[in-house]
Formats: sequence, C-alpha cells, structure tokens
Amino acid sequence: MNSYFALLAVLEYGSFTKAAEKMGYTQSAMSQLIKTLEKELETTLIIRSRTGVMLTPDGEAFLPYIKQICQAIGELEEKKKSMQGLERSMIRIGAFSSIAYSYLPIWIQQFKQHYPAVQFDLKIGDYSDIAEMIATGVVDFGFVTPETGHTFELFELVEDDLVACLSKEHPLAQQSSVTLAELACEPFILMQEGTINETLSLFEKHQLVPNIQYVVEGDFPVISMVAQNLGVSIMPSLMFHHFDKGVIHRPLHPPKRRKISVAYKDKEILPIASRMFLQFLAKQH
Repeated sequence: MNSYFALLAVLEYGSFTKAAEKMGYTQSAMSQLIKTLEKELETTLIIRSRTGVMLTPDGEAFLPYIKQICQAIGELEEKKKSMQGLERSMIRIGAFSSIAYSYLPIWIQQFKQHYPAVQFDLKIGDYSDIAEMIATGVVDFGFVTPETGHTFELFELVEDDLVACLSKEHPLAQQSSVTLAELACEPFILMQEGTINETLSLFEKHQLVPNIQYVVEGDFPVISMVAQNLGVSIMPSLMFHHFDKGVIHRPLHPPKRRKISVAYKDKEILPIASRMFLQFLAKQH
C-alpha cells in the first residue's frame, strides 16, 4: 500500500527527492516503491523529465483508482483509531441486582473516565437469565456464579457473603449471627434465582428444609417484604451496601461465601469495547 501513497507524493511534490524527504524514505527507496507499483500494474506510470515528473497515459487512467484506494485506507485507519478509542461503542452486560447495585456503577464510572463516549446496555436478570443471554448473544458478557457459568469462559472477580436478612423488630435481629436452623424455623421469603438457587442448595447441604411462605422475583421486593416482618430471608451482603430500607443483616453461622465471576463465550470475537472493559475488570480482582 505504501507504493500507492508514494505515487501520489511524487505527483504532489513534483520530484522523487522531495517526495522521499516528506515520506521519510531515501530517494532510492522511493524509486523502488514506484517500480513495485508499476510491476504490480504491469505498466509504466511515471516519466521523469528535466522539468520534473509526468504521468503516462496509463498512469492517468490508473490515478483515480489509486486515489480512491488511498482515501479508503485513510478512512479505514480513522475507523481503527475510532474503535480503539471506543468511540460510539456499546458494551452489553448481563447482571444480577446486587452486582448492578454495588460494584458495577463504580466500575463503569471509572472506565468512562478513560473512554467517555462508550455506551452501556445493562440487562438485569437472575443467574439463569444471564447465562441464557450470554449463550444467545443478547449480551457480550455477564456476571454469574461459577456454577451457572461453567459452560463459558470465565474469571473470578469478587466474593461476598450470604447473610440473614431480618426485620429490625425480629427477635433474631438481636443476635450477632444467625444459624440456618434458626432461619428454617421462621416464615421464609425465598428469592427466585433461576435453575440453581444458592439459598436452597445451602439448606439442602445442611439437611434443612426452610418454611417457605413466599417465592419472590427480585432483591428489592424481598427486602420490602422482610421490612414488613412477613418473614426472613437470605441475601447477598452486596445488597446492603448503602441500602437498608428498614431491615438489618446478620452473618450466617456457619458462614457462606458467594463467588462472582464474569462469563463470556469467546473473547476473540467480542467487540473491542467489551474486550477493553473485560481487561479493566480483570484488574479489579
């Protein structure tokens, strides 16, 4: 491609010497570029004379096409720079409420300090919803647990605790920690989490059966119901970052940690903006 630009430079400056100087080549290198182009097109394009250079008839015929090629290359380079700068790019993310409420806004804000023009499309769902969105290409990547994201490429990002969510008036709120057995005896509000429910798995692991009175979709409705003392629940501690709404949380005994990972199908085919954001997230671990 340099040979196309070399021809235009020779025509613009009227000599090989001046064109070579402007392009940072030696005169012999500039001559070689023109010869390479003439060999490619199988014709002579330029004739040198005492007054400078001039195009041959074939050169005149090829010139408009060479200009179009150079213009297209220039536009391609601008597009590349634009993509590398993440201009007008959209990052599509699947997230569950607790990560969308706590860490994600902070990460987005930090990322946009470097790439202010990037846009985000955030879709909220449970673990199974997010796995489905990743699989079908609705989102570029999503936040999941390792159990729900095991069929994708993923890396662990953060951890948080599962905690007991209680009304401030509930007797268990006076304790420093709450056992699963104590929670199992209370009217229980179960948050719907898709095909894999961490809370139910936790009870099953300890051979306990909770007294489920309500099955609710979404974190905030659960919190509101607990605040009305309709029952108790188990929720991620991330939900209580800057938020209580009439409830308190207590550590579980024994404690239970939740691992949060980022999952995607194939990093190589993701948009540049999404790959850049994934690299940024990996540094947060």
